[in-house]
Amino acid sequence: MNKQTVIDDILMSMHKFAMKAYSDVFELKNYSPNTIKNYSKHFLCLPE
Repeated sequence: MNKQTVIDDILMSMHKFAMKAYSDVFELKNYSPNTIKNYSKHFLCLPE
């Protein structure tokens, strides 16, 4: 994988993450206080 491909993949991931967060938070789908925390864990691959 070249550098540009990696950058494109990261940008696409960020875009998908942002759209999911936007739809869930602003449309209040399955909303809970942990929603953003869970997204952050998933997106940043943080340990539990």
